[in-house]
Amino acid sequence: MHRSFLAFGLLFVSLLAVGCATSRQQPAKPAPVAVTPPPKQPTAEETLSYGLGRLIVADLSHYYFSPGEIEMIVMGVQDQLSEPTALSEDDRKQIAMGLQAMAEKRANDRIDEEKAASGVHLAELGGREGAKTLDTGIVILAMSRGDGAYATEEQFLKLHSRAWLRDGTEIVNSFAAGEPTIIQPKYFLPCWKEVLPQVKVGGRAQFACPSDQVYGDQGRPGQIPPGAMVAFDIELLKVLDTPEDDEAKFSEGAADGPPGSPPAAN
Repeated sequence: MHRSFLAFGLLFVSLLAVGCATSRQQPAKPAPVAVTPPPKQPTAEETLSYGLGRLIVADLSHYYFSPGEIEMIVMGVQDQLSEPTALSEDDRKQIAMGLQAMAEKRANDRIDEEKAASGVHLAELGGREGAKTLDTGIVILAMSRGDGAYATEEQFLKLHSRAWLRDGTEIVNSFAAGEPTIIQPKYFLPCWKEVLPQVKVGGRAQFACPSDQVYGDQGRPGQIPPGAMVAFDIELLKVLDTPEDDEAKFSEGAADGPPGSPPAAN
């Protein structure tokens, strides 16, 4: 009897152990799947309100607001919506004057920072083997003078151009696009006017220019930061008496023209 009870106990413990092991090996039941309702389709008025927010931010981009300042702007909007308060004329003037002064200071600070960084990069380029730095700060990196003709101020030059910023951001590359441009030398940027008269048709020059030799403190919105240096790779292909002598695109220095032309007047 004692042996039977002991055997039964051992069998029970064995079965319990197997059961526990089996339960541990069984995969856990999957968690219930949360059903996310489809996103609410905004109304026409909500879409317009969203667009207004984007317009406001686009117009304020030149203030270079920090994340903390953006939080304060949102707080001001929320407070004014919850408890509308009329601002006095003096308050409006003080805020407007303060914002204008802040925008000007931040813009000037960014220009100074860009000029300093560009200066460091130009110095590094000027220290490379074979490079030559001119009195204007232009750095000629390489030059093949060519054996064709020189272009006069009133003639037209068909050329390939590539331009990039100090961080390598490419602005234009007609070599890759296979689309040369026609420009009159009188529309050249100052640095082009200094370097390219040394190059004949068939020649090519790579050079880097400080901001005062390209787009200055204005830069080129969406392409070139204010105060930025620009590097160029130019190949002169042909001298023309009129732009109609060739099918390449003619640029008169418009805002959408290549970097070899000055920015359009405001």
